[in-house]
Amino acid sequence: AGQCAAAKAAASEFALAQPKLADGYRFLGDAARCAGQTREAVLAYRRFKDRGGAEASVDLMLKGLAANLATLVVTVSMPGTDVLPLARLELPDAMQAPSPRADGTLEFADLPTGAALTLAVFGKGLRPTRIEVAPLSPGERAEVLVEPEYVGLARVRIAAHEPALCGTTLVTPDGEVQVEQGSVTEVTAAEVVALVTGPHGTVEVPLEVAPGATIDFDPTPWVPTAITIVDVPAGSTLRVFVEGMDGASLERAVQVPASFGALDASTGVRIAPPQRIDSLVGGVGGVFVQHPVLGEGAASVVLEFGAANATTFAWRQMSGVPRLAAAYERWSAAHSLAKRRTQNRTGVSIGVAVGAGVVSGILWGVAAGAGATADGSKSAALTAAETNPPDLAAVDAHRTDYDAAVARNRGAAIGGAISAVFAGAGIALTVHFGTRGQKQLRELGPWDPAQAEGE
Repeated sequence: AGQCAAAKAAASEFALAQPKLADGYRFLGDAARCAGQTREAVLAYRRFKDRGGAEASVDLMLKGLAANLATLVVTVSMPGTDVLPLARLELPDAMQAPSPRADGTLEFADLPTGAALTLAVFGKGLRPTRIEVAPLSPGERAEVLVEPEYVGLARVRIAAHEPALCGTTLVTPDGEVQVEQGSVTEVTAAEVVALVTGPHGTVEVPLEVAPGATIDFDPTPWVPTAITIVDVPAGSTLRVFVEGMDGASLERAVQVPASFGALDASTGVRIAPPQRIDSLVGGVGGVFVQHPVLGEGAASVVLEFGAANATTFAWRQMSGVPRLAAAYERWSAAHSLAKRRTQNRTGVSIGVAVGAGVVSGILWGVAAGAGATADGSKSAALTAAETNPPDLAAVDAHRTDYDAAVARNRGAAIGGAISAVFAGAGIALTVHFGTRGQKQLRELGPWDPAQAEGE
């Protein structure tokens, strides 16, 4: 139906679930061909045939598709030696092994076109050889001659030790091999790396082995060790150097982040969380700390073999601590002063605003009451004037009360308005001082030990 991607996903799942069945690879080849993936289709069809699939249509499709791929034939020339060479071709997405031919050559078939390839030839006693192969064209059959150098063989004997102490792996030009205590392993006479692994990391030990020689390697001095260092100033470069037994020595360095840790309130030094450094060796060594402001500091340590060690670094003894503490004291004083001034001025302005607001509210209440009294006196005077005969004495009395109430209303209203102005001014001052104080604190910024640099 043209749904190539969905068909390929289903076919891949089926082939993975039933790897011994030929049909899954037939479906996978069809889906890859539908998607225009020539090489994947060819590889799937070949797996179909390898598992007993026999269809004439598949043979025809396989022949047509394979004609669009390339082939590389490799001839390995090593006169005078009987070493069996190994070859691998590094493709953009995989590693491919060759098919031996009757004439002794090695054939890499069904190769992608237009892609850079790397041919690697190696074997016991051979110096590894790598050759870059130019991109091949559709249908091209290229040939390459390789003449690797024979350097000879050597042996590595692992000294007896407690098996639970560590594990040892030899990384040779021929590949990696895990070795046990007391074993003897034949390797190519070149640089061999022994990987000693334990609970506290892995240590790499270069071994120089000459042709025909047998060397003894004891992994015990190289059993990985760890150390946790407490109270290291943030922003430091931390280096640990250890000298162990039998020439075992290692150095590790880390950069401690400057932005993490707790601030020491008396000096302004930021102390990083405990720093763990593993993959060391046991022995006598030193911890070296270098900080852009505090300067340099060092401490001696003795590390137990194969164990988790710990030490506390005496950072207060570093030469730059007094200088940084003085800078921190100046910053703290400026920060406290700006904060205190902001709080005091804001407090006064808030007090003015609150007090004036309360007075304004009271006066406006008085004005409202006087207004109500004036309205009552006016109504009573009108009622007395409308009696028959009019009660003139009552009219005069109510008029007097009315005039007094109006006067109280006017005075209270004026006072309330003035108080409201003061309250508004207090609010404005509060906003002003608050904004100004925040600006001063922002300009001062958070404490940064780098401020002490150059002082």
